[in-house]
Amino acid sequence: MKTLQFYKYATFILLALNIGLIIFSFVGRPKGNRGEPQLRATETLDLDETQNELFLASAKRHITQVRSISEEQKELLMPYFNSIADATLEVDEDSILKAVEQLERNKIAQTHQHFSEIKSILRDDQIDDFKGFMDRILGKLLDTKKINPPPPKD
Repeated sequence: MKTLQFYKYATFILLALNIGLIIFSFVGRPKGNRGEPQLRATETLDLDETQNELFLASAKRHITQVRSISEEQKELLMPYFNSIADATLEVDEDSILKAVEQLERNKIAQTHQHFSEIKSILRDDQIDDFKGFMDRILGKLLDTKKINPPPPKD
């Protein structure tokens, strides 16, 4: 009789632990990259109030410019791809591709300018942190996650 009672208690304890782990995995799991990008940049680069205001102004300007360029690209690419489904649409593919390429170059140049502006507002003691900041941002921007190849077959 004691063995049966022990198994009952053990079953209920294990059930409670499993439910607790499941709840914790959904509720208590830390979210990746918490905080706004501005807050992380402020902390990473240790920006003071003036630098933070300059950073925010540069970031807003950059976001506006990149969104505008992306919208122009969408407008150019819609007829380009719609011409595949609708044979009656005639588009000058070369001019569209050249225009999209130029817009992409502009977007890259704007991003370079933005990062140069950020670097220019930093003090000498903050420059060392800028490399780590850039590495993190470029890792996200260029999606440089290392993808491991599958293991070799025997």
